[in-house]
Amino acid sequence: MDNRKLIALAVVFGLLALALIIKKASHQPGDIVEEADLKQFVSDDVTSPDVLKIELRVGKKKDDKIVLVRADDGWKVKSLYNVRGDTKKIEGLIDKISKMKGEFRADNTSNAGGFSDYLLSDETALHCVLYGSEEKQILHILAGKGWNNNAFVRVDGSNVVYTTTVNIRSEAGLWGESEDPPKHNHWMRKEILELDKEKIKHVAMTWPDKKLILEKHEKPASKDVRKSKEYEWKPAPGSIADTFKQSGVDGIFKALKPLKVDNAADPAKKKDYGLESPAYRIDVTMDDGGKHAVIAGRPDLNSEAYLMLEGDPAVYTMQQWSFKKLFPEGRTLITLEGFKAQAADI
Repeated sequence: MDNRKLIALAVVFGLLALALIIKKASHQPGDIVEEADLKQFVSDDVTSPDVLKIELRVGKKKDDKIVLVRADDGWKVKSLYNVRGDTKKIEGLIDKISKMKGEFRADNTSNAGGFSDYLLSDETALHCVLYGSEEKQILHILAGKGWNNNAFVRVDGSNVVYTTTVNIRSEAGLWGESEDPPKHNHWMRKEILELDKEKIKHVAMTWPDKKLILEKHEKPASKDVRKSKEYEWKPAPGSIADTFKQSGVDGIFKALKPLKVDNAADPAKKKDYGLESPAYRIDVTMDDGGKHAVIAGRPDLNSEAYLMLEGDPAVYTMQQWSFKKLFPEGRTLITLEGFKAQAADI
C-alpha cells in the first residue's frame, strides 16, 4: 500500500473518531425518571400538610404499631400516651417518602416465597401507611432490606419489588434485618424544655433533704462605660447555704438547655412514680416574668427517674446519669463553709 492510500485511510479514521467525540460531547442526559422508568409512589398533588396520620409496624404486629397524628400544635405520638412528636423528624419522613422514586427490581408474581430475599414479606417488612383526611389511605408501602441509603420496597398488595434511595427502616430507627417492632420513643420530642441561663432571674432547687435558692444580681457598675452589665448569682433567703459552687450550678443550667428525656410513661401512674407529692423540684423565674417548673420523682434510687413539666400532663423518664446532672449531690453544689443547716434540720 503506497503512502497516499495510508494517508487517506488515516484521515478517514481521524474523521470517524472526531465524529464520535462530538456525538458524546453533545449528548445531554435526559430526565432520570424518563430514562430509568422510575415509579413515583405518591402523587404530585399530595403535599406534606395532606398527611394527617402515619402508622408504622413490623409484619403482623398490629398491636404494637406506632401511630403519629397531626394536631393543631404539631405532631403527637398517639401510641405513646399522646406525647409531643419530633415534628422535624416526622415531616422529614413525609418529605422523603413523597419524593421517593423506585427502580424496578423484580416481579415475584410467580414466586410467592421470593419476598424473603428482600425482607419484604407481609410478616417481616416494615409497613408504613400514610393517611389523609377522613382516614383515606394515601400510601401503604412495605420497606425491606436496606444498605446505606438504599432499600427494597413494594406497595401493599403488589408483587413488584423496587429499589429506592430512601431507607425507611433506618428512618424509623430499625437497623439490619431485625424484626423487632420500631421504638415509639424514636418519634417523640425528647427536648422538652430549653432555658437560657442568661435570661434566668431566680431559681429554687429542691431535693428531699435540702433546698438551694439563687437570685441573679447586677454587679457594681464598671468604670469602663464600654462594658455591658454583668451579673452574679447569690443565695436567697431560705437557701440551705450561704455560698455555693458555681461549677455545680452551671451544670444544672446546662442540663436545662435543653432538658432532655428518654421516654414517656403512663400519666395514670403518677402516684407510683412519686409525682403527686414530688421530692424533687426546680422552679425557674425568667427576666420577663415567665415561670417554669420541673417536678420529679425517683421511687427506685437504682433505676430511672420520672419527670413532668408543671401544667403539662405528659410524664417522662430520665436515665440515672442524666438525672444526677439535673439534681446533683450536695457536695457538688455546696461548700462546707457555706453550709448553715442546724442539727435539728438534719
